[in-house]
Amino acid sequence: MKVHERSVCVGWLGVCLAAPAPAFSSNVDALYFGGPIVTVDDKNPGAGAVAVKAGKIIAVGSGTAVETAQKGPKTRMVDLGGKTMIPGFIDAHGHMMEGTVLIREFLRIMPRLNQKQQMALLEAGQDLYAKYGHTTAQEGRALPANVDLYIAAAKAGRLKLDAVLYPEVLLLGKSGFMKSRYAGRQYRDGLRIGGVKLTLDASPQGRTAWLSQPYFKPPPGQPASFAGYPALSDDQAITAVGLAYRNN
Repeated sequence: MKVHERSVCVGWLGVCLAAPAPAFSSNVDALYFGGPIVTVDDKNPGAGAVAVKAGKIIAVGSGTAVETAQKGPKTRMVDLGGKTMIPGFIDAHGHMMEGTVLIREFLRIMPRLNQKQQMALLEAGQDLYAKYGHTTAQEGRALPANVDLYIAAAKAGRLKLDAVLYPEVLLLGKSGFMKSRYAGRQYRDGLRIGGVKLTLDASPQGRTAWLSQPYFKPPPGQPASFAGYPALSDDQAITAVGLAYRNN
């Protein structure tokens, strides 16, 4: 997990490991103190200080214990000034790049952008997520071009957050994403491909999701029995699932 200090005023972008401060060598990069530190650990719900080295939290505990064990001559002391430090948020489902613009506009402009412009859009999405305390972002339906962009960003060290992708399985073709070194449970360069996305229908807010019962108020022009519709046939869905399992 990555530590981002830009949002320390509103929360801690990182994962707190609530435990007594271990006797690591001193000279940590930064030591945070001076405000409520929420660990989200029932056994140790609060702490007085957090020590960070090389972008990772290495000690959480009482202020005195952490400072004694971890502070070195080059350690930067960060006083929270009474502001609360919390663990970073993990995006359960989102579309980080699309979050910077309307989805329909994203799909329209993305093919017209060169890689430098696409990378700038990705960085803007990361900044937006980080601003609200996220340390892990998700692309819940990554198009092939998006996957290529994320991989390029990871290789170039330009991922500020951890990112997990779910490419659209119907669009994979011969791309080889499911056999990529980034596919699996482990993050590499801040990136992993966590699985694939299979889109069976559209959206409930657009009243195009495929429901088991008719919509209470059907869209204009649709009969009272309208319950949405599938995006693909049963055979297509079964084929797509089979493809995913064969490449698991």
